[in-house]
Parts: sequence; C-alpha cells; structure tokens
Amino acid sequence: MTFIENSPATSMRQYGCLAANTIFDQHRITPAANEQINHFKKIFLDVLEASLRAEGITNAEQKSECILLVMWGFSSEIRSSKNTRSIRAGRKELAHIFQFLKNESL
Repeated sequence: MTFIENSPATSMRQYGCLAANTIFDQHRITPAANEQINHFKKIFLDVLEASLRAEGITNAEQKSECILLVMWGFSSEIRSSKNTRSIRAGRKELAHIFQFLKNESL
C-alpha cells in the first residue's frame, strides 16, 4: 500500500481502484463488465486467502474478505479525496492488523 500512497499527483491511482470504483456506478455497468469485476474479486480473494493460509493464519477465508473490504474502502477514500496520501493513517494501522493476525495464529 505504500507504493500506492506515494504515487505521483499525476498518477491514475489518484482516482482509486477501477473495480472498487464501479461499485458507485453499478446501475450503469454492463453484465459483461460486472462479470469481469466479480472474476477479479474472486481471483484477488483466492490469492489473499492462500497467502494467509501459507502464513498459518486461521480463518483465512473470512479474514481475506475483511481485508478486501478494507482495501476497497481505502480505494473509495482515494477516489473521494483524489489524493493517495489520504490513506496514510489507515495503511499504517492495516500493517499493525496484519501483524496481529499473524501473531494470533502462531
């Protein structure tokens, strides 16, 4: 998340995540685009869940869904503020949460 936070002002990242942004425009999205978004979400969740399991973190499925929701919340904040640095405090706390989850599972 640090590389997102430190993106230059001219970066497209200043508008947030394309997939997360589509949530706001759900009524205008074609079924094909919605299918692609759902596919992206599934791939992301599968990779995140596998990563958590590889670290020995329990309840990886539920935790991966929670992490995705938090990350999409970050994206919404970036879209709203048009400034990637707006997630700085949240990013730092998310790092603490990841460390807690890892330690909790040991």
